Amino acid sequence: MEHIAMSLRWVALLELGDPGYLRQLHALVAAARAGGSPRMRLTSVIDRSVVHTCTGRFAEAEELLAETVELSGPHANYHRFFVNHHRWATALLQGGHDDVARAHRALRRDDHPCRDLLEGITALELGGESPVPVGDGPGDGTVQERALAPLRLRHLAQSAAALADPARCEAARAALAPYRGRWLVSLLGWDVSGPAALWNGVLDAAQERWDAAVREFTEARRTADLLHARPWSVRARVELAAALLARDAPGDDGTALTLLREAEGEALRLGMVHLAARARRAAPAGHVPRARRASPPHASSPAVPSARAPRPADDRSEFVRTGAVWRLGYAGRVVHVPDAKGLRDLHCLLGRPGAPVPAARLLDPDGGALASATRAMGADPVLDEEAKRRYRRRLERLDSEIDRAAVSGDAGRAAEYERERTALLEELRRAAGLAGRTRRLGDAGERARKNVTARIRDTLRRLDELHPELAAHLRATVTTGTACCYTPDREIAWRL
Repeated sequence: MEHIAMSLRWVALLELGDPGYLRQLHALVAAARAGGSPRMRLTSVIDRSVVHTCTGRFAEAEELLAETVELSGPHANYHRFFVNHHRWATALLQGGHDDVARAHRALRRDDHPCRDLLEGITALELGGESPVPVGDGPGDGTVQERALAPLRLRHLAQSAAALADPARCEAARAALAPYRGRWLVSLLGWDVSGPAALWNGVLDAAQERWDAAVREFTEARRTADLLHARPWSVRARVELAAALLARDAPGDDGTALTLLREAEGEALRLGMVHLAARARRAAPAGHVPRARRASPPHASSPAVPSARAPRPADDRSEFVRTGAVWRLGYAGRVVHVPDAKGLRDLHCLLGRPGAPVPAARLLDPDGGALASATRAMGADPVLDEEAKRRYRRRLERLDSEIDRAAVSGDAGRAAEYERERTALLEELRRAAGLAGRTRRLGDAGERARKNVTARIRDTLRRLDELHPELAAHLRATVTTGTACCYTPDREIAWRL
């Protein structure tokens, strides 16, 4: 019962838009490992699969879903409904039409209790109209209807927006009002339909209430980034850019095109090709800024740049240090930030786009080259290859868990993983010393990886408040590890 309560608690935290849901999930996983109960293990696998989908780790989510089927067994049980539902939700989020069609066949075969509702949402996502009758609210008060209420609200909002009917839009907006500031989470967490702000924005956009739509989509993007829900962040950025282009206020076009470029790159990295294509289509070639259209044409006026050409904002992109202060400019916004080691790391990476830079070199610019070279030499092959692979897999898993715990602010969990990692490295050191040789097994490189990753992430968290556009760009294009790299999806002329 305690484990079930832990499972429902991360669901509730996600619904409330609280990033602490990741910390609660990690606690649930740890409890399942310690308890050893098959049921607890099944719950842990299910919940991890749902969260991996929400955060864009689709391949890992599918692996866990397959494990769910294996643990559930071939006998009839309620898990099959939710497994099929989860496959539908994952396929729809990724935009895989074939996978969505297969999911619908499975839903019909197993007589899923709300398969008609899911087919209606699919039709709306594909640009059609829902074949499902739309009610005036989330349904009656039965347990099943309460579990489905957020999913029905999503359908209600999308249907009203597709018809652009004022009365239906107002009814949907009123039904969504109790969910303001929350996420639409149904079926005890099996279905995550994004932030309510996203669907409020869709309703506002359908009625061409552009200021309201911009506010709602901005909030949807903010909360998606806070929860590390990358697919929903991409969706919110595309919707926000479209609303900005439609509003066409001064400065909207530059912000929108920056959002679309970032969304396209992130969507491609996640495998969400449909959103990448939509981002490209949203910025038609030859889009003319409002300020430029307001001026009379002149023979000597420069040609209007296309959506794919470099923007003037890129010419003002700067990452310059003067004494103890950095001047950071991007997407038309300039801020001044106190010096920090993470800023120096980013400055180095921006100056070498596409080129991996060892973390040891970032940690110690003067002696880092020697440390990187020493680490690259490796160690004598005392351990057999299979043992090495097993140690490596466990160390990589621990690295990932440490990073996740650090991102979610769970210092206690991060310390626990770090202790296990230290003990494992000590065990490896003893094994490597059997032949009388002293080996370090990459300790210096690992220390550099950890320190550089932590200080870059700390810098990006500070930039979230000071310059959210730059923070989002860097988070999408900078990778950290034993080697770090800045890989923008377009050429940016940084002044460094």
